[in-house]
Amino acid sequence: MATVRLPEDPSLEQLRKQAKDLRDQARAGVSEALGLVGTHHPDGPHPPSLAGAQLVVARRHGFSSWATLKRHVETIQHYRRVPDQVDTASSPAEQFPLLACLSYGHDDNPVRWHQAAELLAVHPELTNASVHAAAAAADADALAALLAADPTLAAT
Repeated sequence: MATVRLPEDPSLEQLRKQAKDLRDQARAGVSEALGLVGTHHPDGPHPPSLAGAQLVVARRHGFSSWATLKRHVETIQHYRRVPDQVDTASSPAEQFPLLACLSYGHDDNPVRWHQAAELLAVHPELTNASVHAAAAAADADALAALLAADPTLAAT
């Protein structure tokens, strides 16, 4: 029984949608859906309940149950780290270096740098709040003042 790898950033919402779509397609008699159910469900090809469709989705991805798949995805989401992702809920001083500096990611483009420039124009004081923001803005005076006040910031 061949399995399909989960995406790098799996989504429970997307997996639930896959299960609902599979259930609906199997109920409609779509042969591809019934074949998938037949391959991965212990009762063979039949129109499954939502729980049955979730089991098929889990087994298709190499997990013994939906609960095991769900726990795996929740663990990935809990420990996932995306350092170049800008959180709009964070402070301007935290957002600025993420927008201004190269991240070498798929969204590394001039739009981000323009957003950084706009953020700095609206909040010029942000360079006084963070060594990272001061360095990203090339504000040597703010950086010197921050390091003079707390030399341990040089190691952050």
